[in-house]
Amino acid sequence: MLAFFQRIGKSLMFPIATLPAAALLLRLGMDDMLDIDFIEAAGSSILDNLHSYSV
Repeated sequence: MLAFFQRIGKSLMFPIATLPAAALLLRLGMDDMLDIDFIEAAGSSILDNLHSYSV
């Protein structure tokens, strides 16, 4: 039972850890901030692919 909960905890750690970084990249790439397309694309791609790392 403990191994099951540890596996769930590990699978939740990665999306929670990457959300702030992805949000910062997405915000900094917006038109009213730095307007750098590849930074916005990086943040967007991280958020778009988060679902593939779940259990």
